Amino acid sequence: MAEEKEVSASMMLKSTGLGNTMLYAEPVSCSLVGDILVLHVKTVSPVQWHIRTGITYRGILKLLWCIFKNFSVVKFLFSGFFRLKNPRLTEEF
Repeated sequence: MAEEKEVSASMMLKSTGLGNTMLYAEPVSCSLVGDILVLHVKTVSPVQWHIRTGITYRGILKLLWCIFKNFSVVKFLFSGFFRLKNPRLTEEF
């Protein structure tokens, strides 16, 4: 059985186009292009790609609504600032 290597990254990404492949990534920077907030992300494993994601003001409002309507997510966000630890990784997200 192959050993899984431990990857240190603050983001995990999945895409239906990549099958079951899990990408591990780090945010690099943010920039404002017109009315779109662009997040630059660099994947660190299993490939090294530069990914740009864009979100509009309306998308940011929807994201904030999704976060604050779920108490467990709010609790996760606030408790995470006080204890920055390695998360338990899961394939189910």
